Parts: sequence; structure tokens; C-alpha cells
Amino acid sequence: MPKEILRELVENFRISKLQRFFEEKTKFFAEAEEELTQYRNEQFSVFLKIGEIKLELEPVIIIAVKTKSNLSEHSSKKAQYEIAKKILKQEDKYPAGIFVFYDEAGSFRFSLIHTETFGTKLKFSNFRRFTYFVSPGQTNKTFLNRIGAESFDSLKDIKEAFSVQKVTKEFFDGYIALFNKIKTVLNSQNIADNKICHNFILNLLNRLMFLYFVQKKEWLGDNKKFLQYFWRLYKNEKNNNSFYKDWLQVLFLEAFNNKFLPKKYFSKELNDILQFAPYLNGGLFKKRDLDTYGFKINDNIFEEIFEFFDSYNFTIEENSEDDADLEIDPKLIGDVYESLVNTSEDDDEQSNRGIFYTDRTEINFMVKLSLADYFSNHLENKTSWVKYFFGNDEEKNEAVKEADKLKLWPEIKNKIENLSLADPACGSGSFLVGALEVLSKLYKISLEKLGEYKNDYEIKKHIISYCLYGVDVKEWAVHIAELRLWLQLIIDAELSESQRTLTPLLPNLTLKLRVGDSLVQELGGINLSLRSKHLGAEIPSAIKAKITNLKKEKIKYTNNDSTCKYKSENLLKQEELNIYNLIIEHKIKALQNKNVALENYAKQKTAKFNLFGEKTEDREITLFAKSSKDDIQKNKAQIEKLREIRKTLKDKKPFVWDIDFVEVFSDENENGFDVVIGNPPYVRQEKIADPQLTPKEINNENKREYKEKLFRAINFHFPFIKKIDKKSDLYIYFYFLGLALLNSRGTFCFVTSNSWLDVGYGKDLQEFLLKNVKIKGIFDNQVKRSFANADVNTVISLFSAPQHKKEKENLENIAKFVMFKKQFKHSINADNILKIENIKEIESYEDFRVYTIGQNNLLEEGMEYENEEQKKLNAGKYTGNKWGGKYLRAPDIYFRILEKGKGKLLNLGAMSSIIKRNNLENFKEWKIKTQHYNHNSNFFPFLHSLKDTESININIDNLKSFEKNKKNKKIEYIKPDIISNRFVGERIFFIEGGDFLINDSFFISKLKDGFNKKITTMSINSTLSLLSAEVIGRKTYATGVMYIYGPEFKKLLLINPNLVEKNKILNIYNNFTKRKINSIFTECGFDKNKPIREQEPKPLPDRKKLDDIIFDILGLTKEERKEVYWAVCELVKNRLDKAKSV
Repeated sequence: MPKEILRELVENFRISKLQRFFEEKTKFFAEAEEELTQYRNEQFSVFLKIGEIKLELEPVIIIAVKTKSNLSEHSSKKAQYEIAKKILKQEDKYPAGIFVFYDEAGSFRFSLIHTETFGTKLKFSNFRRFTYFVSPGQTNKTFLNRIGAESFDSLKDIKEAFSVQKVTKEFFDGYIALFNKIKTVLNSQNIADNKICHNFILNLLNRLMFLYFVQKKEWLGDNKKFLQYFWRLYKNEKNNNSFYKDWLQVLFLEAFNNKFLPKKYFSKELNDILQFAPYLNGGLFKKRDLDTYGFKINDNIFEEIFEFFDSYNFTIEENSEDDADLEIDPKLIGDVYESLVNTSEDDDEQSNRGIFYTDRTEINFMVKLSLADYFSNHLENKTSWVKYFFGNDEEKNEAVKEADKLKLWPEIKNKIENLSLADPACGSGSFLVGALEVLSKLYKISLEKLGEYKNDYEIKKHIISYCLYGVDVKEWAVHIAELRLWLQLIIDAELSESQRTLTPLLPNLTLKLRVGDSLVQELGGINLSLRSKHLGAEIPSAIKAKITNLKKEKIKYTNNDSTCKYKSENLLKQEELNIYNLIIEHKIKALQNKNVALENYAKQKTAKFNLFGEKTEDREITLFAKSSKDDIQKNKAQIEKLREIRKTLKDKKPFVWDIDFVEVFSDENENGFDVVIGNPPYVRQEKIADPQLTPKEINNENKREYKEKLFRAINFHFPFIKKIDKKSDLYIYFYFLGLALLNSRGTFCFVTSNSWLDVGYGKDLQEFLLKNVKIKGIFDNQVKRSFANADVNTVISLFSAPQHKKEKENLENIAKFVMFKKQFKHSINADNILKIENIKEIESYEDFRVYTIGQNNLLEEGMEYENEEQKKLNAGKYTGNKWGGKYLRAPDIYFRILEKGKGKLLNLGAMSSIIKRNNLENFKEWKIKTQHYNHNSNFFPFLHSLKDTESININIDNLKSFEKNKKNKKIEYIKPDIISNRFVGERIFFIEGGDFLINDSFFISKLKDGFNKKITTMSINSTLSLLSAEVIGRKTYATGVMYIYGPEFKKLLLINPNLVEKNKILNIYNNFTKRKINSIFTECGFDKNKPIREQEPKPLPDRKKLDDIIFDILGLTKEERKEVYWAVCELVKNRLDKAKSV
């Protein structure tokens, strides 16, 4: 029934129908008509409160507002939002309202606006708006489906009806179904392989989808529905399956490239329209190899394509986090790329390449965090910058007034105009679009304050042209990033027909957004950077002058300056190659001259005469001659390499930061980017390979070679780094090489897997950061993970630029580890960011906790010394530290335990003579029997998985087995004392070892003499040690599983067993170790479906007895004991809930 009323409302808007809809929609609707005349103004003539949805704690007011002028998708949006917020502030008992703005023509905007709470305060200047624009003249499918289908019986349900994610998913599902249908048709034609078919369809659909945005500007025959008109004209001509070849290709490849010639089979009207089509420069409408394959697409396919796209409303304006239209926005082009472009015939390359795209909330946070840091680095006054970037309207105004007072606007304008921000793995450009949005608003204010004027198009064009840089190994990604920036540019552009058709609208971004490998910049083993010790140090002034000139010409080309010397991208790239060749030629000559000098010097040095004038040679001279000869040979080999590179460069130059972005790196005083930001690919170490190879080309040999190149790249920029753990995942290399791109005052901000904080291969990065940068913040979120389509837990890191010569200063810096306790969107605000900025000690609030620690202390905690003498000489080795477990996830009680446990706590590694994975190292092969072990001397008992035991003490009769034979029956194996499962869910316990074999899913400990096995088993299974396990266990993957490997097993904390009264512990040993171990919630007496802290801990009786023995040794108070139970169960619950959070 409500859906039928909605249809009537769309066809003929009436207040009475709106009232009837709410009456039918929810039983909680209460009619209460009231005119709110006090809000009338020059834009709105009627304000009518229709009633409210009387929800007990969250009532929703419903107001209809008549506009004096006709509505469009974007007209009066700001004014409507402002008046709605004003009403909600004054009618303050309502946390939300449904506002229906309507006009005389029957169009209306149907908006849900609700307040946001920060901490314990409700701040009525912070709102979120979600809107459907409805008009009789357009499709309203999404509005009818979503509003018609969802319940309005709770505010949560109402928010679901206005969910951007639901609309996006519905579009994706339809898009993918359409995509796959076309793919089946094209594959059946046997014209090209699966991957080419895939890319062709993606290209076709993205071109069409892009035009659905462009036509909103009425730049194609003043028609917002040009594509419908175009398709209808074709069908009227009764052509036979020639739409793609004779019509669409003409539109794509001729009209949008300013190359259209009238066609006889087009009407005069259509010829005139295409003659004045906008000049859409950029990669999407450029003729490509994909356009030449000759695929046949019948008209029935296009019928389905247009039916699908026409069923959605498209908006050219990208939604913001706080104000979203329930329509298809430009970000969706990027989303489609992210979902589909990396799928190949054999596998899902998106997973293999580690391409997982960042949520808009995190993007917004990271962009603002980076820019606040950038401006405060250059202009100080951090408080004002935090207020501006993170504040509500009132706080932003305070920041603006502070800048007025300090007369900062000339400097602010200068810093924006000269800012360089790069994303080294830019994907579809989300971070670049986010930066553009934030910077353009600040730039506009600075211009207004200085009495200068630029329209929004000019403002955005300047920022895109001068400030933003991106690189991605995927060509598609770069094209999509370019197009998203273009759409951002034209949102508010008011351009004449001649401006649209004669001049390329988009800055030439092909030189700002590059395709290439961000990490490896070498050919033939030689790094091609201008900063290279091989190439850069000796560049003569004549070549430097050419580089300076190239910089000027690139800026002209980007801005379509007619005075540019180079009229095409290819000519500019050819000049880049020319400069490269000059550099290489110079280096070859320098090496040749060096060899001549070495040969001459060697002749002089080796000529030595005795008293009788006879030539002689001694050992020293012989060695010198050999050394000189070796140097000469090395130089000759280098010359040959350079000549080989020169040959290669005739055909293709690899991407090189210093040349491709010469304008950023040619300043001798301050070269490098001001901000490096991004989400590098997450690729596990065993899958790291040259990203420019296809999956079929990758093998173990070229994977090994690529890893060597990655290390050489790091060593090139940071020669003091002598090795990188080969188990490092790919993002580790991005950290090092991203930091190398910064100038000395630069800001670095990445979102990556959190694994480097806790795993062994993270130690190299940790040590580098501690000594070379200032760690300004590492941010985590305990309730929501960042990537919906990746089982990866992430952290956001904010660092200064590396300064190797300032190690002492860096070590004196106070690092901050910030754990947000609520979703970012509910906890990122100026109040909280300022608190974090000003915190000097460990502090905890409702929304977050900050752990502060000096970088020198972090370094010392990760050091290991072989003896006291080494410690005195500070000659130890950095072996890594559990930054994530200890400083982000660890609860406050953990640190109180450490304090009270001094001299009483040991880690298992200190108690063990052996800690290793399994005890099968001497067995080459075996076959597991399906039957259980039966004490037959011809069988080995075998612990295969945790499913084989529910208790701490194992009944070997329940174990699997494998048969002894001549080869294995005399094999010796370790009989472990303590066993740890590698994969931990809700049940956390450690198994007592014995005389049986153990599979690869477990780690084992053999205790040193002097430690009782039974007492140790009990101690390590106390809730205190389970808390330690939960703190230090790996949470890398967002599956809800905790991982305990050897390093974690070694660091497990437990009470020194020798402090425990033997009789007390053994009295409960039998019952405790032989019973089933339940989930941690059951063990501690909690209902996991209720808030943990709202419950009193009620541990199982034998667990309480064990814990009391341990707690008594530590001297924990009654409240501290409760904290242990609360803390361990909260950590487990957070781990499990976070896995389900997206």
C-alpha cells in the first residue's frame, strides 16, 4: 500500500498524499498539523509540520516546505539544509527529521536529517543529510524501491531506507549481472581472450556511465537525457545492429575529440549537436587498441544497457560524508573500477595484487590530518588548523577569525598554491579527490579574504594542475582518477559553448597522473633517479638548464597554454627521453675518464726502483694494481649497463619520480613532496611480483629478482639500511620509498595492514622510524575495520619526513598511539583531535585512548643484549616490539599488572629451552590413520588439530595416529611441556604436553630445569596469562581469529611458577585440566550478547580458584580482578565484532 501511495505522490505531489503515506507506513505516526510561519523567507513560502513518528527515545519530526522557485537536483540545496538544521536546533526534542521540500511543478526533495553525537554531548551544529530528489520527469526507481520497502518503525530502520550503501549495492548487483551477460556474448565470438573481452566491456560501460554524468550539464544539445534521445533517433532509423559501429563510435572517438565530421545518416539536428560536443580530452575517449578488435554488439544488448542506466538518477556532484544524495555519483566510476577492472580469466587479481580501497570516512580523516599537519609545519598554530579541518561550522569560523587576526591569508594562499601532494598508489583517485575537495574550500576563503576572485572551476583547476600527483601501475586506475578529477572540476563550471568545444576542459593530467611502478626505478640494475649516486651527483649545468626548461613547459602543457613549445604529450615525453640520454652519455664519459685516470695513476704508483735503478714490486704495490684493475673492470661493466639502458630507452622509459615529476624534484633547496598519502597494496610476501607482469608470466625466479630490486631501491635512498626481512609484505617497501619522496618538512600518512606493529618483519621498519622520523600518531579503531572486501585489520600512520642526521632529536620525540573506541565517523572531531594533540601522558576518554611513549623508550624496549657489557656499550640488536598489542589494544589493567608484577612475572621464552613449531622435524613422511590411537606399540599418537581435544590435558586415546615403520620407528622427537594452538577464536587455552607427536598447527615449549610442568601449565592458563595472549597475539587479518606464532608464544606472560604454592595449585589441577574449556565468555561468566561492563564477572568456580591464587601473588584489588575479566572479554569481543563490522 505505501508503495502505491508513493507512486501517486511522484505523479502528482499533494500534502494529503504525503500524510497518507506516513499513516500507512508506520503505526507510530501521529498527525499534528502546524504552520511554522516563523521560518518563512524569500526562498520558502510554506512551512508545515505534518506530524511526527513517535518513537520512544528518538522521535522524528516531519515537515513539508514549499519553495518559491522550481526545484532541480542542486538548486537551493544549501539553503534547504540550513533551514532544516535551524528547525532541528529549535525543536530540540527531535534528534532527526524528515523534510520534504516541494515546488509548484511537483518535484520534491525527500531528506532525512539527523544529529550526530560526539562523546557524551549532542552537538546540534553537527548533522548528516541523506536525500532523494524526485521529479515526474525522471526515473524514481531508487526512491520507490528503498522508501517503499524499508520499515519506518525505528530510527535505525529509517536510516536504512536512506542508506547510500544499500543504493550502491543495488547498482553494483545490476551492473555486474549486465557485465557478465555481455561478457558471455563477446566470449562466444572467439575474437579475443577473456581478459581483452573483460577490458572492452569495462571500457564501453564506463564511457556510457561517464556520459550519464556529462549530460546533466546540458552540454549535449541542452538535453539532460541526451543518450535516451540518441538511442531513440537510432531506433527510428530502423538500422540493423549498427548502433555501436556507426553511432556510438562516432560519438566517442570523433565528437568528444573535436574531430567530428557530419554524417549523411544523421539528422541535421544531431549533426549540429555533435559539431558542438564538449572537447573531452583525457584517456577515456581516446582511440585505443580495444576499439579495433571488431566486437559485434547487437541492439538488444544496448536495449538492456540503456534500460539499466536509465533506471537510476545520476548526480555529477560527489557525495560528502555528511551530505549525500541517494543517486549515482562520480565516485561510482571508481568503485566499478575497484570491483571489476582487476578480474582476469584465471583468478581475482584484486586479491592477488592486494588492491583494497579505502572507505570515505578514513580518506576524509587522513586528508584533513595530513593538511592540518602540513599547514602547522609551515604556519604553526596547530589548534586553529585542527579547528578548521575537523571542526563544526562554529569552530571553523573561529579558525578563520584567528587567521584574520594574525594576517595569515597571504601565506595560506601561497602554501596552497605551492603545495605538492602525491599518492604513490592512487587507484581511482579517492585521496586526490578528497584533497581537492578540502583544499578548494580553503583556497576560496583565502582568495576572498585577499579581495581576489576566481570561480569554482578556476580554483579547482589550479589545485588539480599544480598540487595533485598520482601514480598507479594500472593504466585503468589512472584514467579513472583523471576522469573523477575532471568531473569534480565541472560540477559548478559555467562555460560558454565555445569554451566547451574549442578548448580542452580538463588540464592535461597525463603528466600529473602517471602509469608506472612507484617502487622500482631502475633498468639493468641501475637506479635512474636524478638523486642517484650513479646519475644525479654529477649532472652538469647545461643538463640542469634543460630540466628547468622542461619543468616550465610541462606546466604550460598541463594548462593548455598555447605558447607551450611541445604541442603533444609524446613530444614532452620525447624530451624526457632526450634528457635521460644526455645524462647517461655524460655518465659514460665520466666513467671512461675515471678509467683513464686510474690507469695513469696505477702506472705511476707501480713504478718503483731500487738502489741500483732496477724496477721492483712489493706486496703493497701488487695489491694496489689488482685493486685498480678491479675498479676499472667494474666501471667498464657499468658503462656496458648504461649503454644497454640507452638502447632500451629508445623504445620505452620506465616511470621515474624525479624525471616524470621534475617540477617537484628539481629544487635543490627543498625537493620532494609536501604530503605523501595513500593506501598501498596489501600483498603478502610470497605473492610479491613485478606488478607489470601478467599472472602467467610470474615465476619464482622473477619474483626473487623483483624483491632484490625492491631492496636496492630502499638501499639507494637510505644506504645505511643493509637488509630488509624477506618476509616483509609489499606495503613495507611502500613505507620506506614513500618516505623517501618527501621534502625535509613533508608529511606522510598511510593506511595499511597493522601487521608491522607486531610481527617479526616489522622490526626493520620500526627501527627505521624510531631513528629517522617523528612518529606523530598511529591510529586504530577497535570497533570497525577499514576494508569491507579484505580480511585485513588496518592502522593509519602519521609521520614527519625522514631526517637521518637528526637521530637524537627523533628519539626524543613522544610517539602517540591512539585507539578509537567508536567508529571514526562518530569520534573524529575538533575536540577529540585537539585533546590527542595536547596529551602528554597516557589518557583515556569515552571516544578514544592515547598511549604516549618516547621513541627512545620504544627503541630500548625492542633491544636485545647478549650480556651486560653489550648493554653498557649500547651495542645491542633491535629485535622488534609489540606496538599494536601493547600500546593500542592493551587495556589499562595490563599496565597495572606489569607494574605490580615486577619480579613476579616471566615470559615463557625465558622459561623455555626450546620454543618451535611442531615436533615433526625428523619425520620425512607419514600417513594419518582415521582410527584413534590404541596404545599399540606400532603407532604414534598424533595431535592433528585443536578439534582433537577440548581440554588442557590430552587423553591420547582420542588422538589420531600414524603407523611406525622401519624408517621412522627409532626417530627421536621432542616431548613438549606446553603447547599453543596457532589459531585462536573464543576458546583460549594452552595444552599440557606429553609423549605424542604434534602437527604444524601448534607451537611447542620445552621447559628449562627448575620449572614444574603442571604448575606452569596451570599458570599459563590463568585468566591473567590469557589476557597477555590477547594483548600480544596477532590481529592482522579481519577474520576474528587471533594468531599466536613463535614470537608471541615466547612473550606470553605468566606468574613465575616457583612463586606458586604447589599444594594449592595441584588441588585444582586434575579437575581444571581435564574438563572442557569453554569460550572465554563462559569461563569468565559473561553473556557475550550483552555489554561486557554492564555485567558482573562470574568466573567458573575452578577458574576463580586458579585466578585467585595468581591474583593474590600480584596483590590485585577486588576491582582490579574484575578489570582483568572485563578486559580480556572485551578484547575478544572487539576482535570478533570488528570482523563483522563492514
